[in-house]
Amino acid sequence: NEKRIAYSKRCGGVICKNCTVKHPVSGHISLGALKAMTLIGNRGMKVGGNVRLSMSFKEDIDNFLYPFIAYHTGKDIKARGVLRQMHLI
Repeated sequence: NEKRIAYSKRCGGVICKNCTVKHPVSGHISLGALKAMTLIGNRGMKVGGNVRLSMSFKEDIDNFLYPFIAYHTGKDIKARGVLRQMHLI
């Protein structure tokens, strides 16, 4: 059972256990999925193509990333539906 970490779209990302009392929690993400996103973010998509993610990691990243981007841009990401249909996310 992997550790899950709270995050808040409004606060801008991951929040500590103490802050979950003060700030709205948008959801939780696994530590492994968070590390995978960090690796891809730090090393670029070249590494991203070589990283194999479990379905649960892909779901965690999808549930974290798309609502986060939509919240901060104020726009729905239309490509999300296309990527889902192609089974890429």
